[in-house]
Amino acid sequence: CVGDCTGHGVPGAFMSLLNITYLNEALSEHPDGDPASMLNYVRRQVIRSLAGDEEGGKDGMDAVLIRWTKQTGELTAACANNPVWIIRGGEILEIPPDKMPVGKHHLELEPFRNRNFSLRSGDLLLLFTDGYADQFGGEKFGKSGGKKFKYKNLQALLLENHGLGPDRLKVLLENTFDDWKGNLEQVDDV
Repeated sequence: CVGDCTGHGVPGAFMSLLNITYLNEALSEHPDGDPASMLNYVRRQVIRSLAGDEEGGKDGMDAVLIRWTKQTGELTAACANNPVWIIRGGEILEIPPDKMPVGKHHLELEPFRNRNFSLRSGDLLLLFTDGYADQFGGEKFGKSGGKKFKYKNLQALLLENHGLGPDRLKVLLENTFDDWKGNLEQVDDV
């Protein structure tokens, strides 16, 4: 699971603890590891826990939860606002998200869906939050705070460098992020 809870500071930490606790419970409730069932369980628990809290009633998390069977290469993903990217043969294949968070939302009665995908040897599987693409920066933007890095630039960076291997790609992503951000404050977890 890769998740990004709403809130910063103490409220964000509280949401993280709630979601981690409920994800662990969900695994006990769904020992088959069914991603959609687990996200649906977490959402019900979060909404129940925050019932009556007008300010926090819409808190939750964006998340991607996967189950991967190594022997067959079968991947099952449930995606709450964030997609899964697979780089294969020089292109990015996307497992699209359900456009709703794990939390209170106007679509909260709509269940999360599982999406199945067959991974192949050599595929690069990418799970992420919006923190990288939403970071402000760039060259010489002065007091305006720059512009967002954006998903299009992240895709281009990944496609150009995915052959480096995971360790070197991680370093490149970290360095690119730091260079982009410059002296600006980091706006979200990455």
